[in-house]
Amino acid sequence: MRTSHPSFCGSSRMFRLLLVIGFAGMVASCSAIQGYPPDPENTSAVLASLQPYFQPSQADTYIKETDPTRRQQLRDLIVLNQVRAYDIEFNNYEKSLYLSGNGISTGSDLVLLVLNGLGATLGGAATKAALAAASTGIVGAQTAITKDLYYQKTLPALLAQMEANRSAVELRIFTGLNQEDAKYSLLQAYLDLQALKQAGGIPPAITSIAQQAADANDASQAKIQELRSLPISHTESSARIQSWLFPKDAQGKPVLNQDHWDALQKWMSSDTTDTTLRSIPVQQLVRGGDSQSLEADRQRALADLKIP
Repeated sequence: MRTSHPSFCGSSRMFRLLLVIGFAGMVASCSAIQGYPPDPENTSAVLASLQPYFQPSQADTYIKETDPTRRQQLRDLIVLNQVRAYDIEFNNYEKSLYLSGNGISTGSDLVLLVLNGLGATLGGAATKAALAAASTGIVGAQTAITKDLYYQKTLPALLAQMEANRSAVELRIFTGLNQEDAKYSLLQAYLDLQALKQAGGIPPAITSIAQQAADANDASQAKIQELRSLPISHTESSARIQSWLFPKDAQGKPVLNQDHWDALQKWMSSDTTDTTLRSIPVQQLVRGGDSQSLEADRQRALADLKIP
């Protein structure tokens, strides 16, 4: 009777397991969500056809042209074709950003499930130990991938800002092309084209988002400082909210109603009409005077909280 050598059986089994794992990875990579419809245009061929418009000879021809009409036509032809090339490249870049982590994450998740499933159901102690080690490696790889692809959760905001940055530059370009060549020359357009190329990057998008946040914070802090320096309000709305917060007891002494105070504070924290309310004390809203915005806030609080 012939018997199989133990090491051969173990190697054969591990080989089969590796085939299963490899197949799972391939299935996962094939099933990754693309996120974009198929593009019928051969963008590589289009980009190749647009390359002549990036040659220095185009600018030389433009500079040597003396007829203003022909010169403007050359300017428009060069600029519009370069804009198209930059648009195609940006669209390709946008797709690559979206797809870069999708397939990796999906594939590693499925392979990890396969490893854990096999480790729980198949093989002896040695096989299970090997599968557990491989599973640990996948988990470690996923952790590294998650750190490397941190931008996935913020990708929509980054892409939106990148598109906004490009739109602002393209608006400048098309506005310039509506002018005569004497007012918007090809050399001026080249500066804007360079800006268009840079506007589609992640660093400028992060800079723009950070600047917007800083500007919003500065505006909020200025308004908060203004509110904190206001005199005492004696309006009816202030008196009504104050009485609601501090109703009088049997002896006629004002006593804090903690439920009402908490309700007003919660309202201020969740209000979307005036977000500066989240950064000022309750009493600043109640007693701050000589401010139309605070008076409007108090009126809304009276209505929303049904304060008598």
